[in-house]
Amino acid sequence: MTEAKSVHLKSDLKRSQPSIVREEAGEIKGSKKVQNLAPTCAIGLHLVRLARCAKLKSMRKTKIVVPVLPTNIAEVQALDVEKYSAADIIEWRADFLGNTAVILEAAPLIFEKFKGFPLLFTVRTANEGGKLSISKKDYVALLQEIAKFDPAYIDLEYFSYRKALPQLLDLKEKIVLSYHNFSESPTDLTGRIMKMHKEGTAFVKVAIMAQRECDVLDLLQITRDFTVEFGQKFISIAMGEMGKLTRVSGGLTGSLWTFAPLEKEAGSAPGQIALPQMLDILNALEE
Repeated sequence: MTEAKSVHLKSDLKRSQPSIVREEAGEIKGSKKVQNLAPTCAIGLHLVRLARCAKLKSMRKTKIVVPVLPTNIAEVQALDVEKYSAADIIEWRADFLGNTAVILEAAPLIFEKFKGFPLLFTVRTANEGGKLSISKKDYVALLQEIAKFDPAYIDLEYFSYRKALPQLLDLKEKIVLSYHNFSESPTDLTGRIMKMHKEGTAFVKVAIMAQRECDVLDLLQITRDFTVEFGQKFISIAMGEMGKLTRVSGGLTGSLWTFAPLEKEAGSAPGQIALPQMLDILNALEE
């Protein structure tokens, strides 16, 4: 190819580039035409990314749950749903609002904002590392009120509010029966999971604090054993830096969900991996 033809082709290629790309490269800034076309190109690129994200979502075994942690009504109103587009499930950590009256005030706003997502309602109580102290009676009443908004899933702290379960039997197909220990991995963890499994709820979730490497390895093996024996209904997490491996190993152990905040600083538990990094890891491991 002659030098003249080469230059001509390069020029043609530049002209054929999407205007938004050329503008970002600093080639035609200030052009009115670019200002008109750039939004269209940006939308097109965004749609391509969303399509790829949707494809990868369908290929992943592990679902990514992204927590939402507003502390007042103003923060609820300010939530930008677009930032959560890569989430498989939204977890509303309602306990961050501080009391049941504000939770019930915020509920219609939250459910309207995230109506395009499966929503997990969680009120993590002070008994298990959360922000809210609440009686059994008020706990049951709150879950029953929230059930009227038809969340996909409802977290219920089994060992803190075990006696509440018989009053919520009509919600069994939605209940994520949970146990959280922010101090250690208890020696009777297998027995605890078995007790929870026998209640017949939709899912069983355990989150323990890893203090030693064997805590992590034990949890991985226990999760795998329960999944093989009883099917895919278990969610297990070892919290803390040492436990990060359990957050990305669901494809191997059978743990169904992992929890990832939009940013590391916005995490709801120790050791959580931020959403962008979690997407990269799971897409590499499970695609």
